[in-house]
Amino acid sequence: MVPAERDDACEVIRPEGDADRIQPPPNFQRRWNYRLLLTLAAIVVIAPVFIYALHEYQMRRMASTFLERAEKYEAEGSFALAAKNLQGYLRFNPDDIDARVRMALLTLETAETPGQKQNAYFQLSAVLTKLPERDDLRRKRVELLIDSLPSSAENLPQADQDLDILIGNLHETTSDDPDFARAQKEIVELCVIKAKCCEILSDTEGAIRAYRYAVKIDPEQVTARSHLARLLSRQGQKKEAEDVLKKLVQYRPDSGEGDRARASFYHDAGNLQAAI
Repeated sequence: MVPAERDDACEVIRPEGDADRIQPPPNFQRRWNYRLLLTLAAIVVIAPVFIYALHEYQMRRMASTFLERAEKYEAEGSFALAAKNLQGYLRFNPDDIDARVRMALLTLETAETPGQKQNAYFQLSAVLTKLPERDDLRRKRVELLIDSLPSSAENLPQADQDLDILIGNLHETTSDDPDFARAQKEIVELCVIKAKCCEILSDTEGAIRAYRYAVKIDPEQVTARSHLARLLSRQGQKKEAEDVLKKLVQYRPDSGEGDRARASFYHDAGNLQAAI
């Protein structure tokens, strides 16, 4: 059967333009999913904060672990391991000055080779830049410079400067201070060290001044009097050198140290008869 010409079953409908496209119903309105948008915005804002907080937590936890291990090893006397873990802690907390002080002391305690001692010197110097009032650290740097590192024109002037600072600070202790006697004793010790430092630097006059000052504070100081007499003798002041040692014998008649120092002085001078 052939369909009629206008049979709807065989009619082909073709869109011919915008007017022929499917149109939304007259009451259609677009609605934004604000809940979804707010959720996405919150994720964008919160995610970086959360990641940063998680990273900080992990860093603090690692730093705390390093510090706990350092304290444990230090208590056990394993200073090398303590220094290694404390170094790990300082990577996360480089501004912790107390930890840097401990690191410098541990490095000094474990230093054996010249390179390690040089590293200890640098760490002590860095800490003293931040804490110039720490005389105990300054004293350790002096001892390191004079006794451990090779004596040179580079490190001994620094030791001499440190000694002047230490002695000057101790001079601020007044006679009515309970620590006055201890301060005077330390001044004598530091003057002897300063004199030795001056001797190494070929500053004989400076060494003599330092030894004289030590003897002035403590007339019974054997080392200061012995070295003072030796330097005075080399300077041609033999009579004063002998008087320095005679007074030592007078101050310490029963100890025998004065007699031994006097005998050693004459033996070194080649006067064997006087040394007997």
